[in-house]
Amino acid sequence: MGASSADRGDRTPAGGTSDEDLLFFFVKGKASAFDELLRRYDQRIYRFIRRFVSSSQEAEDLFQETFARVCEHAGSFTGRGPFRRWLYTIALNVCRARGRKRKRTEVPIDETTALTSNGPDPAEAAHRTEISECIAEAITSLPPSQREVFIMKVYEQITFREIAEVLGRPTPTVKSQMMLAIQKLRPLLERLVDPDEIA
Repeated sequence: MGASSADRGDRTPAGGTSDEDLLFFFVKGKASAFDELLRRYDQRIYRFIRRFVSSSQEAEDLFQETFARVCEHAGSFTGRGPFRRWLYTIALNVCRARGRKRKRTEVPIDETTALTSNGPDPAEAAHRTEISECIAEAITSLPPSQREVFIMKVYEQITFREIAEVLGRPTPTVKSQMMLAIQKLRPLLERLVDPDEIA
């Protein structure tokens, strides 16, 4: 049986506390609960946002805006769904708003793929950088609905069900958009990587 609000209010936030309870503690005035949420999600949300923008500084700005909105709207969280879904929805909406201002979102070259080499061979590193640029350009060219699904599935490794919940789309639609994205990227990916690796 789940704990009541009164029971939760008597507990101290800890590493094993659920995200949802941590948000509840924060609403009740325990700042340490927000610190724990930030610790759990700061890298993931920053990385997620970074996929949609062209610079680290812009990503940092949107990251700060995302968690500012979490603070502002924490009291409106209903608990009907997981905190993680709510948080990714906020982050995505922040990215979309910035994209509308710029009329285009971009996937940064330096974080689109793990293919970039840190090895000592300059020629190999240059070749891999070129591959990264090609993939970045291809992903950026996808329609926004497909690009969002592709990034969340491939880079964030979020399930189709969770993606559907974040985007507010039926799961079959999300799967279809992923397949369309792969089909559009396949000619390029077949020359660069094994397409089965991202299926």
